[in-house]
Amino acid sequence: MDASNTHRAREHGRKNRRRYRELLFTADAVVSDSISGVILYHETLYQNTNEGVPFVKVRTCRVVKVCEGTYHFLKVRERYVSCREGTFRVVKVREGTYRVVKVRESTCHVVKVRIMSRRYASSREGTYRVVKFCEGTSHIVKVSADKNIIPGIKVDKGVVALAGTDGESTTQGLDGLAEQCAKYRKDGARFAKWRCVLKIGDQTPSYLAMLENANVLARYASICQQNGLVPIVEPEVLCDGEHDLFTAQKVTEQVLAFTYKALADHHVFLKGTLLKPNMVTTVPPAMPGVVFLSGGQSEKDSTVNLNAINTFTAAPKPWALSFSFGRALQSSVLKAWRGQDDNRKAAQRQFLLRAKVQDVVWYP
Repeated sequence: MDASNTHRAREHGRKNRRRYRELLFTADAVVSDSISGVILYHETLYQNTNEGVPFVKVRTCRVVKVCEGTYHFLKVRERYVSCREGTFRVVKVREGTYRVVKVRESTCHVVKVRIMSRRYASSREGTYRVVKFCEGTSHIVKVSADKNIIPGIKVDKGVVALAGTDGESTTQGLDGLAEQCAKYRKDGARFAKWRCVLKIGDQTPSYLAMLENANVLARYASICQQNGLVPIVEPEVLCDGEHDLFTAQKVTEQVLAFTYKALADHHVFLKGTLLKPNMVTTVPPAMPGVVFLSGGQSEKDSTVNLNAINTFTAAPKPWALSFSFGRALQSSVLKAWRGQDDNRKAAQRQFLLRAKVQDVVWYP
């Protein structure tokens, strides 16, 4: 939950943020049909559910005891991922830990569960970890890689004033970034995001601001790749101001030109990066994918514009074009939740609906 959304919640604090994030992470697994990755904050990466399960490993299946040594996997809606109905033999290893068929350390390998449909990412053969056992019920957590939702991490430390400019900014966080990226990779993250912000005015963005932010993004991307993380490069040109669409297009072209020159100068492997821009202009064909930000647009506008981009056929599009939305996915979820546990299921339904809408846009 970023700063732009916090005013919508009933309270703003670590506990409340964790509750809201748990609401999102424990939504039905069908969400993995529409969302392939999630950008986490440092705090989120190390937060757990009420059961003590890390958010990056939070898909559960429920098993009900049939008789001694045998458990029955049931189809369960809403919070629990469905598994194919069937009986499996469970062998007790130690207190609180069970295995299905075979075990390695603290994991269970379910070999008889089949894929019922594309909707259920956790209904396939794979490795599970038992985290809780109580009166015949175990929560078995599917590792995130098998959920088809890849965890990423926001690694910048926010924007700061850029000296010598008219209110422009740069982004801090390069100090110690290599060590942080290595740790995040070890803890499960597979990609990273860094945001630089430029604004359009009578004299902005200046040459200095474009050059500085481009070089910061390039150094960040290089460090990420050296430590096994895919960098998402985000040079955001704010839509705020009185400028017209033509000005926004030309300024964004300039910013992207500075950015890709810097990426080339720092020997960043472009095919191992993603771009997160506002919804204008083009980028080099070597860039494999573009994930658009909503950039202050409403939920409706961001969806309509993404659909227009994906359905445009008058020119070739060598990139994979998708979305990386924050507010455009979560605003209506927060409105439905209102900080109340009683509204949890309604909020999850709204989250699944917003994700599905983007999925339809993504496959026009």
